[in-house]
Amino acid sequence: MTISFLHAQFIVKKQDGTTVSWEGNLPFTPNEGGNSWSVGKTYDATWDLSQIKHIYADESAGTGRVIFNANGGTGTMDPVTGLKEGQEFKLPRNTFIRKGYRFVGWSNSPQLDDPLFQDEYPTFSFYQAYNSSLYAIWEPEASAITISFDANGGTGTMEPLYIRLNQTFSIPPNNFAPPANKKYYTRTSYDTIPEGYSHYKAGGIGRFTKNTTLYAYWTPPSDPSLGGASEQYKGMVITPAGVFINDESEWQKDPTAFDMLYDGWTEGCGWYDTTQDGLNFCWAATASNVIHWWLDRNKQFVDDYYRLKGETKPDFSYIEQPAANKWNSAIFSNYFAKFWSQNSGNYPDAGFNWFITGYEASSVQTSAKGKGGLFKEVFQEAILTETKWASGSLNRRNFNEFIANACDAGRLIAISENNALGAHVFTTWGFQFDDEGYFVPYIIPTPIPPPTNFARPSSNMMRRHIDRIYKVS
Repeated sequence: MTISFLHAQFIVKKQDGTTVSWEGNLPFTPNEGGNSWSVGKTYDATWDLSQIKHIYADESAGTGRVIFNANGGTGTMDPVTGLKEGQEFKLPRNTFIRKGYRFVGWSNSPQLDDPLFQDEYPTFSFYQAYNSSLYAIWEPEASAITISFDANGGTGTMEPLYIRLNQTFSIPPNNFAPPANKKYYTRTSYDTIPEGYSHYKAGGIGRFTKNTTLYAYWTPPSDPSLGGASEQYKGMVITPAGVFINDESEWQKDPTAFDMLYDGWTEGCGWYDTTQDGLNFCWAATASNVIHWWLDRNKQFVDDYYRLKGETKPDFSYIEQPAANKWNSAIFSNYFAKFWSQNSGNYPDAGFNWFITGYEASSVQTSAKGKGGLFKEVFQEAILTETKWASGSLNRRNFNEFIANACDAGRLIAISENNALGAHVFTTWGFQFDDEGYFVPYIIPTPIPPPTNFARPSSNMMRRHIDRIYKVS
């Protein structure tokens, strides 16, 4: 036998595997020699237990057990042993099988055909007289309802669950790992559509009448600084569709801007830097940039549109270095500077939709009404832009997700900012992600015209950093 001394109690394990305990001093010394026992150590001993008159059964473990019956199925399952009355635990997964049937739960009597308990979840409470013997309940495959589980962007697998028509069951926990860009998201619920919400919480009650797939819903962490990193774009610079930016090693040095670098515009690069000069028209310059990019993306359609109408296509030209007192964008000069008479701020989406579709937002100036809509016959005054307002809700997570989604779709983004100097809006032609997948700087045209003593073209690209959008610790 072996004897273990733990605190003031001896645990004696006999040769037949049973365990008894002894409190106080044993009347014998260990075979290893010496006259004392050491706490936490196990000893071998050979002596007659009858000499110990105060040995009692160890009550640290229960004696109850749950046995499993196939109830028409085949296979074996080990019992769960060592249970105390009222002890809570999770049942093991059923391994019995029955040809042509699906397992839908357990009953506590061979005469009952109703599934009272699920395997694995939820918590099972043991009572010797009530549920020490469990019997598998089977449903024909033809009528059994399959509940499948989808990671919804995450990783891992979950076995399907089978139920009867309208059978209530406990929604199992989400055992999937979250997507790489949702590292800190929690997994407590599901929905029946991938883009759904938290409609079925783990541990809640479910009831279905047809085969159903439950998609994991990834709940954003309460801390908005966590999550949102893009696994796909780690360490990369991503540009909108059709935009080419030279590697920064090829950028030129700007001695007038604290040794900043810039990338000069070239025909076919896909990005634009419309000058606004002294006008309070950064929004119009940005709208012009976006329109130039949009016309490039849809060049064939635009050419066909004017050909089928039998009209000459308007001047949409852009030049790198305009003549003195001229703008470099014909769109800016022939439409915004011409028809918007008030020198005041606005939003680029208002200008873009006004020009393309003829949609006139409330901010469209009176002088510009009815002057836009170059493709109104096609778009019927539709709104082609999507606007995301910060309004206190902008944080590291949702901003990174917004940028990554835009990169996925090849979209062009204009950003409006407010700072100590006032408000400004600009076009973003590239997004750089760090090694963790977080967006760090954005690449934009410089908003400052070149000084007369520096031969830098008026169209050029510079970089700004994310801390202008939100504060990062």
